[in-house]
Amino acid sequence: MKHKQTRLLVLAALLVGLVGLACGLGGATEKVDEVKQTAEAAATTLATAASELKETAEIVATQVAPTASALKETAEALATAVPTVAGEVKETAEAAATTVSEQMEQPPAGEQPAEGEGIEEATLEATSVDAALEQLSSYRSQLAMRWEGQKANGEATSGEVTVLFEQVKEPLASHMQMQTSGDAAAEMGGTGTFEWYRIGDTFYMQNPEDGSWISFTGEGMESTFSQGFFSADDMIDLPETARRSLLPETVNGISTWHYTFDKADLGPKGEGLEDASGEVWIAREGGYPVKFILDGTGAPNGEEAVGNMFVSGTYHIEYELLEVNTPLTIEPPAEAQTMPGMGGMGGMGEMGGGSEEGGYPMMDDAEVQFSMQGMLNYYTHATLGEVIDFYKSELAAQGWTANADAEYIGDDTALLTFSKDGEELNLTLNVEADGRVNVTLVSGQ
Repeated sequence: MKHKQTRLLVLAALLVGLVGLACGLGGATEKVDEVKQTAEAAATTLATAASELKETAEIVATQVAPTASALKETAEALATAVPTVAGEVKETAEAAATTVSEQMEQPPAGEQPAEGEGIEEATLEATSVDAALEQLSSYRSQLAMRWEGQKANGEATSGEVTVLFEQVKEPLASHMQMQTSGDAAAEMGGTGTFEWYRIGDTFYMQNPEDGSWISFTGEGMESTFSQGFFSADDMIDLPETARRSLLPETVNGISTWHYTFDKADLGPKGEGLEDASGEVWIAREGGYPVKFILDGTGAPNGEEAVGNMFVSGTYHIEYELLEVNTPLTIEPPAEAQTMPGMGGMGGMGEMGGGSEEGGYPMMDDAEVQFSMQGMLNYYTHATLGEVIDFYKSELAAQGWTANADAEYIGDDTALLTFSKDGEELNLTLNVEADGRVNVTLVSGQ
């Protein structure tokens, strides 16, 4: 294209020169025809060159248009890709920062422990599982034990117990569910399930024999129910010494130190065992056990681990904290909160609300201490006389007949007996030192 432009310019200059020459010659006739012919030839050549230049320009324009379109598409693609790439770069940077943070806890390059050298001797600061758990606002744990060996009477035995325990510190609420199999289930009446709840000062316990619920409130029960009859301390023997891994490990989202131990590390707790080996993961912050595994042979815990169900043999214990300091909702099932009726009397009335049709009457301010099928115990601030009058009136309205021959009313005690359709209802009323009246009702045939 450049060559054609140069040629066009040369021809134009030649044309101009020829025109000038023609003017200089004036009227020289003999040169006019020659100049005219030369000019016409130059004009023809110039027109041809211009046409070629136009064709070339059109070809270039045709070629440039797709390129421009491709450039536009590329720019649009880049505009879309840049935010995505930026996001990926950000994620990569965050991952790199996490990796660097983790690597900062590891020994420097060239100082990595050789095989068998990645542990150190250590003394565990946590000696009580229950005490360590007290610092948590809430937690959910699971403990499992299985065994095979002998009972106290020498009979062969095998079984498994799994306990789920959860607790919230404020407001106080806890829940324990125990599943059993093998001889452990037989010891519980064959149901294999036992469960209880604690909400404040009220306890709800499921009868393992028939699945019915019992509720009661009373002082001195906290220690019995705080950890589910047998506490974690009863089942977990933390070693006094152990081998600790040099690098931390994360268990259920908790950064821990990993320890391994054997029978010698258990100290006096290992008495009665022929052999034992285990692992325990202790939280780096808080010092509470997050996970515990123990395999043993012999007599665990001086023949007290599971009572008469197992006193010697082989066993495996595994404990784990599933959740720590997370929002937990603990609430008894509806059937636990609806207390059972008295024998054939039907459903019990609501606590503190008199009686329902065919139900069991209570004083309006009843503070229930214990409730189960056929029995109820509660406190009221009413006087002894008011309680006697209340039951004589309410039970008579329900068709009960007072047995005057079996009645006793004293200054601080009263015994009342009622009968209906072959059933008998006995009331025992006692005035306590603080002036409240303790009411106990027992029904039977």
